[in-house]
Amino acid sequence: MAKEKFELYVQLVDNTLTPGDEADFIAKPLPGESLNRNGILAEALGKNPGLEPENLSMVYDVLARTMKEALLSGKRLNTELFMAGVAFTGIVEKGVWNYDRNKVRINFTQSRDLADACNNEVHINITAQQNLSIYINSVSAAATRGSEARNTVAAGKPAVFTGKNIQLAGTDPSVGVTLRNVQTCVVTKVDADMFSQNTKSKLAFVIPAELEDGEYEVTVTTQYSNSGVLKAPRSAMLTVHIGASRATPNNPDEPVGTDDPVYG
Repeated sequence: MAKEKFELYVQLVDNTLTPGDEADFIAKPLPGESLNRNGILAEALGKNPGLEPENLSMVYDVLARTMKEALLSGKRLNTELFMAGVAFTGIVEKGVWNYDRNKVRINFTQSRDLADACNNEVHINITAQQNLSIYINSVSAAATRGSEARNTVAAGKPAVFTGKNIQLAGTDPSVGVTLRNVQTCVVTKVDADMFSQNTKSKLAFVIPAELEDGEYEVTVTTQYSNSGVLKAPRSAMLTVHIGASRATPNNPDEPVGTDDPVYG
């Protein structure tokens, strides 16, 4: 009996690398719900209503604390979903650790089981094959250039976002760029003086230095259009990671269960 597949909905948008080819598209996931701790617990309770919410919450917290303590003690995690381990950044000059320059980071890579599930347990539904009025296509950052990291930027460093009709224009108070921490839901707006480029296809600005490492939803809101200023603002969103580069495994067929996870 064939295994039931998960339904994943995507939209096709113009490939900005081939502007002359009207038939060339790239796939982007439709914006979906971001699950924090409470959201994950609610999903778990929905699958098994017989669980006691207090017990499930306690187990979740114990597991999270156990994995955090294990990682910070130099142990490596090898789970059904990911592999993780400590990594370090910065040059250690004269054998002395500089806490301002040298940082401890955690590298994550997907497990083989999750990679297999992505390849074999997902059914792709293309919901649109047309030009969208506004979207963010990609982000690049000098701090991660040359690595295999995708959508990774660094706090306090410049980043360049490319897309369609993302130029900031208009007087509505919502116009601008915000970064929402997926975990804490705290929203930070980028100051106007942090921008070095503002065109319809490219925004360049410095990521706020005070942001902690983690997943963020970057939202660009503008009243710009090719024909003038819109009455109502419209927005585009892209999820990025702030922190150390997170490369994908070099060898996706590397078996899970070896002593060392695969790091990029």
